[in-house]
Amino acid sequence: MHVKIGTCGFSVGRKKYFKFFKIVEIQKTFYDFVKEETLNKWREEAPSDFEFSFKVIQLLTHPLNSPTYRRMKDVKKFKENSLKYGFLKNTKEIFEIWKIMEKVSNILRARFVVFQFPKSFKRDSTNEKNLIRFFNKVKGSFTPVVEFRDDSWKEIYEEIIREGIIIGGDPLRQYIPRQRINYFRLHGLTMYRYKYTEEDFEEIYRHLTGDENIVLFNNIYMFEDAILFKQFLNQRGIHIT
Repeated sequence: MHVKIGTCGFSVGRKKYFKFFKIVEIQKTFYDFVKEETLNKWREEAPSDFEFSFKVIQLLTHPLNSPTYRRMKDVKKFKENSLKYGFLKNTKEIFEIWKIMEKVSNILRARFVVFQFPKSFKRDSTNEKNLIRFFNKVKGSFTPVVEFRDDSWKEIYEEIIREGIIIGGDPLRQYIPRQRINYFRLHGLTMYRYKYTEEDFEEIYRHLTGDENIVLFNNIYMFEDAILFKQFLNQRGIHIT
């Protein structure tokens, strides 16, 4: 069993981070567009065996009334066509934004691309059709990871997995099916300010299955907790990168 551990975002300076971990999930790409020169800099600074994943920009997944758009500089220019964005709608605007994300993926050489949906993205015939259609259209050199906040999607998890999509999320807070590749995003049992315990590590350990497990901490103590979890697994003889 292979395990990769890291954090959601660079939790410390990049030079220090590269000494401890072999993977990071970029978060800045969710809130706003990131310049190509910045992406190239990150890739060039990182060791050759270092892996980037990233969260796609919210224009693909979130409606324009989401509070997360407060962090987007030029959000006003999208508001005129606000109904064309979010929920992976089958619009030319969505696929134009995806082309930009595809560039991000290529520059970072990302193996996993994360699509995190808001709780308002509920399973209905339209959302289900748009989701499957979108991923069929954009298939490429990456593996999509979807994180749902609404439980209604559980009923078709197996169908989604058959499409080559990974169901991601926090296995301590929601049902995540066992998959060949697991992609865990640990948000904290009481959200961001949570500190993981030895008992939590035991529970995460029980969810490690399949060929590969990506474990990414996303709490205020993420750097410290990720290191402690590496030590926890080392004591059990688990291969970690």
